Amino acid sequence: MEISTVSGIVGVVIVLITLFDALLTTLAPRQAGPISKRLAHGWWHASLAIYRRTGFTRILSIAGPAILVVVTLFWVIGLWSGWTLIFESNPDSIIQGDTKVAATLPQKIYYAGFVLFTLGTGDFVPEGDLWRIMTNVATFTGLSVITLALTFCLTVIGAVAFKRQLAGVISNLGSTSHSILSNFRDGNRIEGLDQYMTLLTSEIEMHNQQHQAYPILHYFYSRGHRNALAPSLARLGEALFLLRAVDPEAAPARGAVIPVERAIAGLLQRISGDDVKAESTAPPAPSLEPLRQAGIPITQENEFEDHLKEKEKLRGAMLGLVRDSGWEWDDINRDE
Repeated sequence: MEISTVSGIVGVVIVLITLFDALLTTLAPRQAGPISKRLAHGWWHASLAIYRRTGFTRILSIAGPAILVVVTLFWVIGLWSGWTLIFESNPDSIIQGDTKVAATLPQKIYYAGFVLFTLGTGDFVPEGDLWRIMTNVATFTGLSVITLALTFCLTVIGAVAFKRQLAGVISNLGSTSHSILSNFRDGNRIEGLDQYMTLLTSEIEMHNQQHQAYPILHYFYSRGHRNALAPSLARLGEALFLLRAVDPEAAPARGAVIPVERAIAGLLQRISGDDVKAESTAPPAPSLEPLRQAGIPITQENEFEDHLKEKEKLRGAMLGLVRDSGWEWDDINRDE
């Protein structure tokens, strides 16, 4: 029995790498597979470069679905090519069912494709017990990876819908960071905003957990400003910073605001650690004048300025997230 050691070893390595990447991407709670991660990162930043050069936003809109397809195809092609090489390691591993003639390389490619996703058609059969077992293993790996890939895609689509829902909830509060506060002004006080803080804390934490499990979420772009999470999250963050300048008697209780501030900081820390490069400089400080014009009492201006200095790194991470998501800082405050 003649066996090509090199072909077999290369095939086994390709299959193991593909399985490792697929399992890590679909089942690991905190990361993607190393190859899938690089494919997604490269595709997204190539799309960003094209968008910034041409202004063609559709290239960003299709990036997320395209990355899902590319990653799935990588797993399929990896298994297919790996098992083909394994079968090719022995010239007599696969034979024609009727003539018993050894299969050629193209025929083994055909056979490997069938056994990965079905049990074959019977026109080619494995020769010997070893290759019958290998055929069963190939079928198991193929069906397992395809099942995982389909489940992964459906779960990601659900998480994308939740991400856009979260952006919509924030957008409903106000189209600018200042209007988020002024929309809840009741006389000289900001009333009712704290009721949304518990909901937002919960939903931001949920998105954080989903992003940890499926980093590919970052690459799903919403062309509609209202449902784009990065600018919406930045708008909310800036509104919470502005609250530091408001008279404590007029502002919501700090106990209601702190959890959502921490939830945003935790999300930024998670995303900046893997997917987004934080900007070295923070964006310009938000003006307090629109709040004064809205009749909101400003008595803590010094505390506000000190707080912004303390949070420069956090605001730099937020700016990085906005830009890496295909937006600019001016987009976070857009009257609609």
